[in-house]
Amino acid sequence: MMVNHLPMPYAMPQGPQYCIPQYRHSAPPYVGPPQQYPVQPPGPSPFYPGPGPGDFPTPY
Repeated sequence: MMVNHLPMPYAMPQGPQYCIPQYRHSAPPYVGPPQQYPVQPPGPSPFYPGPGPGDFPTPY
């Protein structure tokens, strides 16, 4: 088979091209400071209104 002389269509002469040509070690411009939302838990159980995990006996 004489296909070794054909140039590869994806062979880049300047090396592998990644999807981050303007990569910077600083923070990206689209990521702002962390937002601290004023979430106040209504009671002692902020996740679910049911009984806590300590109210059940260990299954094992």
